[in-house]
Amino acid sequence: MRTGHLIPHPKPSHDVHYLIPALCSTGSKGNLCQRKVPLSLSLALTVPAAVLAVYYLLLQTYSLRLEAFLSAILLLFYGLELLLGFLALLSFSRIFSPLHYLERN
Repeated sequence: MRTGHLIPHPKPSHDVHYLIPALCSTGSKGNLCQRKVPLSLSLALTVPAAVLAVYYLLLQTYSLRLEAFLSAILLLFYGLELLLGFLALLSFSRIFSPLHYLERN
């Protein structure tokens, strides 16, 4: 049944490619060797993933309240990951390591 009314809808988009940085930044084994390069790379990939989470939270055209709630939780975890990652980088560095002060004495 046609009524003659055209309802504007945005063009369909495939938002799957926005999830690739989020999937690439997650790991299963952690940083067992305490190396700085993989941790730095993970933190660098967390930033674009957080930007995309902000997109889902604020700029998405049609979103549910559940999506906004989950995006806010995701941003909270990304912030916690960045904070703990930077603290881990500081502890991995030789200057701020407690073992460095023990070796000097």
